[in-house]
Amino acid sequence: MIKVLPGPNSKLEEYFPFVDVDFIISDIDGTLISGSDSIIKQIKNKIKNLRQQKVQITVATGRNFYGTKMLLQDLEIKTGMPIALYNGGVVMEFGTENVLYKRIIDCNDVKRLLHDLLLITRLIYIYTFEIRLNIFEEKKENFVIEKVYCIEMENYGYDVNGMRVEKIGISEIEDIPVISILISKKGLSNKEIKKILENLENNDRISFTDSGNGYIEIKANGLNKSIIFEMLKNQNKYQANKILAIGDNDNDEELFKYADISVAVANSSAVAIEMANYICENESANGFLDMLNVLKTAKKYCR
Repeated sequence: MIKVLPGPNSKLEEYFPFVDVDFIISDIDGTLISGSDSIIKQIKNKIKNLRQQKVQITVATGRNFYGTKMLLQDLEIKTGMPIALYNGGVVMEFGTENVLYKRIIDCNDVKRLLHDLLLITRLIYIYTFEIRLNIFEEKKENFVIEKVYCIEMENYGYDVNGMRVEKIGISEIEDIPVISILISKKGLSNKEIKKILENLENNDRISFTDSGNGYIEIKANGLNKSIIFEMLKNQNKYQANKILAIGDNDNDEELFKYADISVAVANSSAVAIEMANYICENESANGFLDMLNVLKTAKKYCR
């Protein structure tokens, strides 16, 4: 049965499970952000204090690298720390651009998907991800190249992460590494959304997430955020012994499943709440701050 996260009036023993947590994996949208400037500032300070007590933090998100990089820099995520992007489609070491894991969607599967989806909607975005060596720099460092494409003119402009959308023809898809496809639910009827979901459920070549954020995300079969646990546990250099995961939505289900402690913020989906060990009293960033306060209290008074 899910418990409410310990608070100021809780008994000291309720903090005991958190005393040896040494790693936090956090979702971003709906969890780590969406709070006032003062709350975000408190979060940054608490994270800095917990680092002094050997608690590390990273993220597992549906966002791409472009939409994540500035936040990670702001939070001072450690160079070399694994981060999971595209809901597990990519795991890379932050600051080095060393890719630990990447899985693209087969181009033939992409073509078949688009053939069916374009009969229902034109609001489809195709994301690509690749790492190239910068041969013009002395250090020869890797750098990330991400692009977002559309088939139809009506999708021109910028995507949810602020990336410029480019046009592409279906015949050109063979030459690009498609990591994710987003279908906007904007303007679609419930009947049309149901039809799209039924088509995706019957396709064993892909997996998908309907996160409730206005988009349906398609990725390669079997992918989810939990892939980051494999990266952390298989390499001793990350020293992740007891991991706490915090999130808010259906795409955090697998993250919660493999974490030692799972925490859902108050605005979480029914699926996330069902999978979590604890639920915060507050929503989004305020709930994230609740969790940080619990760790701080546990490490201060329960050792």
